[in-house]
Amino acid sequence: EIVSDTEDVEDALYEKELISAIDAFLGTLSPEKRRIFVSRYWYADSIADIASRFGKKEGAVSMTLNRLRRRLRDYLSERGFSI
Repeated sequence: EIVSDTEDVEDALYEKELISAIDAFLGTLSPEKRRIFVSRYWYADSIADIASRFGKKEGAVSMTLNRLRRRLRDYLSERGFSI
């Protein structure tokens, strides 16, 4: 009568695979682009702060982040993740 709940296990496995895929994607980026991406999406730094730190215009940082998000989406889709 007691059936183990496999959904939690499947979710945990999916999460691990997704984390590995994102890590692999970050490994394909130049060090500067990786730092910009991580600053925004891990540390939640503002675009203004990132632009100041990297000596770039806010528009350039915003465009870089937009392109990186698209590349990440394509990268994950190619590996079977639904976004």
